[in-house]
Amino acid sequence: MVELIVGLSISITVIASGYSIVQILMKGNQLEGNTLSVKGNLEDALDFIMDEVNRTQRVIDSVEELKSKNLNCVIPKGKFLFGLKLPSQALKNEDYASKNYDSSQGYFRYTQIDCPIIYTVRKSNSKEKRDYVLERYGPKLNEKGFYESPSKSPFISHILLDGITSNNQGSDFRNCPRGWKALKNIAGIGMCIDRNNKAIELSIKANQMKANKYNDSNANIISTLAGFNRIQDEEQINLLPPITTSQSISTNQVCIGGPCCWMGVCLKTNKITFMIDKSGSMLERERHWICDRNSREVIVNCRFVTPRIQGKGLFDAARSNLRQQVVKLPTIEELKLFNKQYNYKYDEIYLQIIAFDTANHFLFPMGPQKLTRSTKNRALEWIDNLRPYGGTDPWKGICQSIKDEERVEQIILLTDGLPVTHTGNCLGRYGDYTDIINSYNKEVRSFGKAGPLIIDTISFFHDFCDTKNNFWRNSWLGELSSGAESECSHVQ
Repeated sequence: MVELIVGLSISITVIASGYSIVQILMKGNQLEGNTLSVKGNLEDALDFIMDEVNRTQRVIDSVEELKSKNLNCVIPKGKFLFGLKLPSQALKNEDYASKNYDSSQGYFRYTQIDCPIIYTVRKSNSKEKRDYVLERYGPKLNEKGFYESPSKSPFISHILLDGITSNNQGSDFRNCPRGWKALKNIAGIGMCIDRNNKAIELSIKANQMKANKYNDSNANIISTLAGFNRIQDEEQINLLPPITTSQSISTNQVCIGGPCCWMGVCLKTNKITFMIDKSGSMLERERHWICDRNSREVIVNCRFVTPRIQGKGLFDAARSNLRQQVVKLPTIEELKLFNKQYNYKYDEIYLQIIAFDTANHFLFPMGPQKLTRSTKNRALEWIDNLRPYGGTDPWKGICQSIKDEERVEQIILLTDGLPVTHTGNCLGRYGDYTDIINSYNKEVRSFGKAGPLIIDTISFFHDFCDTKNNFWRNSWLGELSSGAESECSHVQ
C-alpha cells in the first residue's frame, strides 16, 4: 500500500510537471503564432500602402490641402492620416462625360472624379481587434490590380489593418529625416513626409488582442517602411509666383485639381484658344511613315507604324486630355465664390476651341465666350462630338484669332502633320502664312494693349519643331512659335 501511494505520488508529480511544460509550450507556440500573424498582416498592409504610394503623384498630408484641391471630395470619418493624388491615367473619358456635369451647380460631380485616396484611423468596434483600425477610402482594384474608374465603381472604404495600438511607444521611430516635415503620431502610427510631398515613411504598432477578456495571448509588433511617388507631379514644376490678395491671379493657379496643361503645355493667360487637329491622320488606325537617322544624319530604317500616346490613338489622346483641361477651368460662378471666400482677384476666363481638318470648325462661331456653366457644358459636348477626317489646314483659325486682342491672348495648337498648303490670304495679305502671322504679331499686335499673341504649338508624334528631327526637313510649328513667350513642344 505504501509503495502504491509513493508510486502514485511520483506519477502525479511527473504528470503535473509534464502538463505544466506542455501548457508553457502551447502558450509559447500560440504567442509565436500570434506574433507571426500580426507581423504578416502588418507587413502586408505596409507593402500595399507603399505600392499605392508608388502609383500616385503626390502625398497630401492635411485636410486643408485636400479641400484646396477639390471642395467636393468625401472625407471619411476618423482621424485623417494622409491622401494620395491619383494620376489622370487612372480615370476614363467617361468620367468627364456630360452626364456627370451638374449644370445647376456649374461643376462636375467631383465625388466621382479627381478625388484622392484617403487613409484614416478610427476606434475599433466589438467585432474588431482593439484599439484602432486603419481604413483606406478610394477606388476599387480589379482582378489585374488596376484601379477601376469611378464611373464604373464608386469609391469604397476598406479595412486595411485592425489591432493598431493606442500609441507608438517602444518604437525607434523618433525623428524624421533632416529637411522633412515634423513627425506626426496618430494612435499607433508614426508618419514622416518630405517637404515636396513625394516621399513618406510609416511606422505602425499593432497587436493580436481582440476585444475579449478571455484572450490573454498578446503580441505587439512594430514595423516601418518607406515609399516614393514615381509619377510626375505637375505641381512640382509650377514656377508661378505665390498668390497674394493684392494681385490678379493667373488662370493656371486657379484651375481645379491642379494646373491646366494640355499635353504638357500650360495656360499662361485667362484668354485661351485651343486648336486641335482632327484630320484623317489622327485616326486611331492610321499608319504613319517614320525614319531614323544615323550618326552621320543619314536617313535609315524607314517604316510604317501605328502611333500610340498614353496607350491611345492620336486623336483620342489629344481629345481626352483637352477635355480634362476644360473640366479644370473654373466658371464665372465658381470664380465669384472663390473671390468672395478668399478675397482674391481671379479673372474670368474667355474660351474658344477650334477643330481643324480641311476646314476650321469653331466652338463659338461669334468668337471666344466667357466660361459659364452653360458654355462649359456646351464645350464638353462639342468636344465629344468631334470626329477626325480630311486634311490639315489651321490657318483660318489662327488668322482670325490673332486679330481678336480683347478675347485671345494665347493659342495652343496641336497637330501631327504638315498643312495642305503654306501660302494663302491672311490678315489682308497673300504669301507664306507663317511669315504673315509672325510679322503681324511683331509689327502690329505687339504695340496693342494686349501685346503679342502667345502661340504655343504641340507637335504630336512627328517633330516639326526642328527641321533635323523629321523626314520632311520641315519646322513649320517651330517657326510659328518663334515669339518670345511662345514655345514648340514635341510629344511622342
